[in-house]
Amino acid sequence: MNRIDKAVSALHCGNDYLWTVCLIAGRTVGKRDGQTQELAQALLKSVSQVENYSHAYFGYRLSRKYITPSVRKALSPGHFATLFTCFRRIEFDPELCHGYLMAAIDDSMNAEQLRELIENDNNVQQKPVTLGQSWFQKGWDAIEASNLDAAKREFALDLFRRFQEVMT
Repeated sequence: MNRIDKAVSALHCGNDYLWTVCLIAGRTVGKRDGQTQELAQALLKSVSQVENYSHAYFGYRLSRKYITPSVRKALSPGHFATLFTCFRRIEFDPELCHGYLMAAIDDSMNAEQLRELIENDNNVQQKPVTLGQSWFQKGWDAIEASNLDAAKREFALDLFRRFQEVMT
């Protein structure tokens, strides 16, 4: 039985075997041999979801020295995927993983709340959303080229103009 078949079988067994899928994804994603796409198709998931499973695996590997097995069982793979994603972006001390994961358990945090905790602890500032002029030009051109009747096109252009004023 190859890895893809093992992952499909584990996924069909339920959430108790989701970590098996994460392990297989962690060993598959990033090899540039097409297996990530095959795995995604076999699991009926998007490539992005398979990559998230892979991040969960690497998040667990990052933190396993500092946590007990009961911590992994108390949290979802999403918590570990969030931990790994934040670690790659922020590069905090891996020893802090235990504290973050214990806080997630103690405060019943979901993965998004864990991300906010990690970012707040490491003084990560949210970047403001900026859209360049080329983005607005493409949007404007798309509305003008649409098959809308004249009244609907003018309404859409007016809304887009207002949106542009707010965003710039």
